[in-house]
Amino acid sequence: MSLTWMLLLAPAFAAHPVPTPGTWGVRMEAISLTRAPVLDVVESRLVIWAVAELWLGEDGWTQSHRVCEVQAEGTSRFVRTIIPAEYVAHIPYREVHPGTVAAAGMRSWEVDLGPVPVGYDPAASPGGPPASVDHPAVTDWDEDGRPGATVLVDIPFFDPFELWVAQTARMKLHGQVVDVDRIEGALEVSEQQRSTLGASNRLFARDAETWSKPDASTFLMLRLPADSSCADVRALMEAG
Repeated sequence: MSLTWMLLLAPAFAAHPVPTPGTWGVRMEAISLTRAPVLDVVESRLVIWAVAELWLGEDGWTQSHRVCEVQAEGTSRFVRTIIPAEYVAHIPYREVHPGTVAAAGMRSWEVDLGPVPVGYDPAASPGGPPASVDHPAVTDWDEDGRPGATVLVDIPFFDPFELWVAQTARMKLHGQVVDVDRIEGALEVSEQQRSTLGASNRLFARDAETWSKPDASTFLMLRLPADSSCADVRALMEAG
């Protein structure tokens, strides 16, 4: 019997549970601090919902990753950031190969989602996001007619405004297979760089320093029905 079938047929009560191949929902929660113009230091929570497929071949596990929705939440109820659907739609689909090791009664689940350049061409700016809107690496990433990628910001005493950014970050999942239908653990955000290319309110057209709170960032993966899609992920995970 091949290794693939031995793992697939492993009982759910095994000492080292093996995840069920198929459709999964992914919820990642990244906590960060930003020193923003006018606002000083603001803590924010970026919640990302994605749909994944897990399958096991002779060369090991493969996990696909398609981002469905991104929600930005701040500790201040007066500051609201909106990630438009056009932004989310342009986050690239990925297929990665999780690393997994069985030890001490648990099975680890390590996933490197790789760097995700947003708002610029990394081949034309290999050192990171360009600092100027005039740099040739800047693209209309979300195809909305503005440079870079557009996020929307709503702050009291100001009209809502657009922020045009170029940025990159790398996300890694450091988790454990809790049972055949659940994986959870820590989310690591690294290689985080961001340039503000401009804003519809010039007061905010400045770079903001951002750093993550690694001890507070987490992820959760739950097995979903086979016909689940992006439209279903958030509701199914919140119900589960």
